[in-house]
Amino acid sequence: MVHARAEGLLSLWHCGSGYVKPEDVPNMTQALVKGGVDLLQLRAKKFTPAEVERLARLMHPITRDGGIPLIINDHPEVAAAVGSEGVHVGQDDQGVDATRSIVGPECFVGKSTHSVAQARAAMAEGADYIGFGPCMPRGQNRTMCRSVCRILQRCMRSRPARSSALAG
Repeated sequence: MVHARAEGLLSLWHCGSGYVKPEDVPNMTQALVKGGVDLLQLRAKKFTPAEVERLARLMHPITRDGGIPLIINDHPEVAAAVGSEGVHVGQDDQGVDATRSIVGPECFVGKSTHSVAQARAAMAEGADYIGFGPCMPRGQNRTMCRSVCRILQRCMRSRPARSSALAG
């Protein structure tokens, strides 16, 4: 079952990847919230958990005041510490149950997947949503993305969950 807080969130999703200087994070967060994103994910792969938490503490008051859920990537402890609405884990991270035990029942949990088997496994684990991709390597045409969407549709028939396809 899709977590009630994850229902209907994935129409306009910005996933930050460290392309913004840390000192610009509050202004970018404000601009994205004002611009109409439905969800904001803090993804800072090269940052320490302490640095991620510092950024999350800058972002979360802005997203919360704007009614926009903040998802913390890879760091359930940070998500729990700042009280974010969601957390996203990868294939090499701990499972959904272990993540949920850290963040609690009010925080939705998403999981990255790269194949139909992984997507089905993430749904069986109880992920509130899945990220699937990348759906096409950089430079590829959109035909591959449409193929991935058809695969996702087949996969989702067995158990509804929110999903997003990640391009390039």
